[in-house]
Amino acid sequence: MKRISLLLFFLFSAYAVAETSYPKFSGSWIAVQQGNSGDETPYSTFEVSLKIEDATVTGSYCYVTRYGAKIDCDLEEENISGIFDTKTGVAIVNFSSSFGATGGVATLTNQNDDLTWEVMQPPTGGDYYGPSSATLKATTH
Repeated sequence: MKRISLLLFFLFSAYAVAETSYPKFSGSWIAVQQGNSGDETPYSTFEVSLKIEDATVTGSYCYVTRYGAKIDCDLEEENISGIFDTKTGVAIVNFSSSFGATGGVATLTNQNDDLTWEVMQPPTGGDYYGPSSATLKATTH
């Protein structure tokens, strides 16, 4: 009986560690860049929605810039996929643009409840208007 209790303790402990390995990544995130002073409409918004399951990151981004004149957003398909490294706390993701650019690579980190997006390699083969780096605030977790 003592062995079974000990085994259950380790199983539940391992499950709890696995569940908390990627806190504060899943959910919706947003960064807003204001335009000229006095403008109520932001110059750009960058929204990222992420899911992490078994260290696999999936999601999508939507980037609206130039006061809405350029919209890089595909509401039908996910355009982010990658892997979360539990040792470093960094996700490395591939992403594509809704303007046909593919093969982008970015790193995602969470510091002080903010999500940091850093493009390591911009997508090619089409247009890409997204930011090279951004600090996003959580809208949902």
